[in-house]
Amino acid sequence: MIGRLTDNPQQFVTNNNVQQAKITIATTDNKNRNESYFFPCVAWQTTANYINTYLKKGDLVFIDGHLTRRSFLNKEGKQSSITEIIIDSINLILHKKNDENNEQQNSSSFKKNIISNDTKKDNENVSNNSQENDNNDDEWYNRVNND
Repeated sequence: MIGRLTDNPQQFVTNNNVQQAKITIATTDNKNRNESYFFPCVAWQTTANYINTYLKKGDLVFIDGHLTRRSFLNKEGKQSSITEIIIDSINLILHKKNDENNEQQNSSSFKKNIISNDTKKDNENVSNNSQENDNNDDEWYNRVNND
């Protein structure tokens, strides 16, 4: 999937000291450029560190990942669920254009900033840390569903 970050990454560290990043990616329909879609994405460990360190709102990225659906209790105590993309790897395609020097930076960043995680480790982290994520899910769910 190719899309732009809709906001700066949200950075979290679990009680087990595992780094996590949450982002939302916006894409457009190739046939109807007026139609946009928003996808919540989660990354762990090395990929999360890369996202939290180098990416910002407006950056164009390529994401390889898989879908997961989780349930959690929201602030009102009701059962909610969210479908997210668990990022297996992410490539920076283009930084949001801020200045003249960005074009040169983008070409070198694209060649060297390819980050991948071991999918098995990511899946273990998702299941091991799902309870810790529940604290952040209510805010994340509301933000994604209100966009």
